[in-house]
Amino acid sequence: MRQAYNRKGRVSYLRIVATAATLLVAPAFHAMAAAEQKVALVIGNSAYPSSRLRNPVNDAKAMADKLRALGFEVILRTDSNLREMTRSFSQFGQKLTPGSVSLFYYAGHGVQVRGKNYLIPVDAEIENEASVTSEAVDVDQLLNQLGPARLSMVILDACRNNPFERRFRAAGSGGLAQIDAPTGTLLAYATAPGKVAADGHGSNGVYTEALLKALDMPGLKVEDVFKQVRINVVRASDGQQTPWESSSLTGEFYFHAASKAEIDSAQLRRAENERAELARTLEEERRKRDKDAELVRPHRIRQQPRPSTRRKLRSQRRQCRGARFPQHRIRRTPPPQRWRPNGHLASHFWRKPLVNSHFPKQSRFCSI
Repeated sequence: MRQAYNRKGRVSYLRIVATAATLLVAPAFHAMAAAEQKVALVIGNSAYPSSRLRNPVNDAKAMADKLRALGFEVILRTDSNLREMTRSFSQFGQKLTPGSVSLFYYAGHGVQVRGKNYLIPVDAEIENEASVTSEAVDVDQLLNQLGPARLSMVILDACRNNPFERRFRAAGSGGLAQIDAPTGTLLAYATAPGKVAADGHGSNGVYTEALLKALDMPGLKVEDVFKQVRINVVRASDGQQTPWESSSLTGEFYFHAASKAEIDSAQLRRAENERAELARTLEEERRKRDKDAELVRPHRIRQQPRPSTRRKLRSQRRQCRGARFPQHRIRRTPPPQRWRPNGHLASHFWRKPLVNSHFPKQSRFCSI
């Protein structure tokens, strides 16, 4: 009995110690996350002379405001030329320190040439593929600046249509090429490699609008944030656009650190939304399946009745006609009068009451 009591007391003591450690470590973790240096470079190019885009500048400004609210030091550039873009890359790299978190966001035109991705400034004069290397910015030039950071994120909403596609030798050069993410880096594309993303019909692009919503979700790791972005973009584009990521992250990062109550509430909302989405998907599939079955179902062919059945139907029709028009109700013309030898008229032939002897009890109504 004493051993059982000591065992229970030891377990209770360990629970108290674990709870106290959690309460002490959690504020320290959130304080460390808040004190961590976070630097972001945001570029949005819209004012292209040959093919102007509507949303990139709006996307860049919205992302800059959101990242500032999340504690990032933001460098914002809009409608930048080649010199401004290369200079902003250098400034971005100088602000990074060992152990910091870096984020690069770009919205605008981007092309791939021979497996390399290039971001196009607004003053680019591209006549052919060879001029891309001197008129555009190589994405590798940006990746070289991310060395000091412990965790880096590169978000490219640049997979729009290639305005210089007719001047290139290679056909179908739309979208960006796949890049292997360096260690500690996450590369996020607005759509799959080689595909083209939509610019959107609202004030923001389809991808950026989903990203802004996902950044507000508390308690999500960076990988979960982009997973939510992919789900929402696929749903909004009806499957036409699928975001894609290449990750080699070695650490964890939360855009929006939250308490346990907020995390539980967010998880409950996500579970309810997923359940509702699953029910909606199943209902749509059921309706589609019923519609396909209705189209495939063979039409019913009216079969001709057998001879015996035809005779039976003909007899029933005759009976019906007799019921509707009984013979005793039809006024007949009397037969001609004939004289008997004794001088009396033989009129008894037509003076007798005429009764329909064939259908004496037939009803006047018929269902046939």
